[in-house]
Amino acid sequence: MRSGAYMTIIVRNVKKEGKLYPLAWDLAKKLSEFLELRDEKIWCQTEKKKKIAAVCGYPHTWFSIPMHHYCLILRKP
Repeated sequence: MRSGAYMTIIVRNVKKEGKLYPLAWDLAKKLSEFLELRDEKIWCQTEKKKKIAAVCGYPHTWFSIPMHHYCLILRKP
């Protein structure tokens, strides 16, 4: 990237076998070592809501269905 250029990365945190891996946050932290983290936006995928017909796991356990991504906006100094 040339100096002053911007980049947007779309990523979400990951859940695997009930454990949350904060991929979006870890990636932002790592990239901040050589790029400026200028902003973050949340991309909500409201069209997924139409496909969810029941409360998942209730009353025995809780798990969420990801319906958003992080848009990490970075800039090369």
